[in-house]
Amino acid sequence: MKRRIISLILLLVLLLPCCSLAESAHELAYRQAEVCAFSAEYGDDRDCVVKWTDEIRVWFTGNYSAEDLSFFYDFTKQLAERVPGLPPVVLVNSREDSNVEVYFIRLSEMSSVLSGYVEGNWGFFTYWYDNYAIDDVQIGIAWDVCDSRARNHLMMEEFIGALGISNDHWLDAKSILYQQWTTVQKLTDADWNMLRMLYDSRVTPGMGRQEALRIMRGVY
Repeated sequence: MKRRIISLILLLVLLLPCCSLAESAHELAYRQAEVCAFSAEYGDDRDCVVKWTDEIRVWFTGNYSAEDLSFFYDFTKQLAERVPGLPPVVLVNSREDSNVEVYFIRLSEMSSVLSGYVEGNWGFFTYWYDNYAIDDVQIGIAWDVCDSRARNHLMMEEFIGALGISNDHWLDAKSILYQQWTTVQKLTDADWNMLRMLYDSRVTPGMGRQEALRIMRGVY
């Protein structure tokens, strides 16, 4: 009997950290969403949800590499697998067919190409929405000051911002949306859960902050 009790206690000790980590990742995602999903870093004063409802069609232009394109394509596959409520993300061959334009341009060109650009940013996005449903985006990445790690990071960070998670936070330095500059190369569990929270079908464009957060609390 003693051996069984000791074994059971040991099993519980081994399992508890995993449960704790899962809970903390969910709580961190919720706190990140509070900061990031209802406002923008620059110029969008709102207290409600904005998100995509239709297919997201991405066009690349400028001085990008095959590796850049491949990295982004792999990222879109992860989005499809891990954020089931997100509309399909596809790459297209012309600006006319797109609703997301991704410009790989020099830092000195950013202000002349990107609407609302704030000087000094190596990556930047601007979105437009109709009835709080995002329908048009510009993304810029300053290729001449970025190595491949920085470009990879900015492709993910700016695209996630353009999905409606449009502000940064100080909550976790491993997050793709951490306020201070980093070159992290993947999303955390909390980042992924934050995207699932926003793209849960019950969270709708224009929904107020408190109602949306109540729903988000239960999304894993």
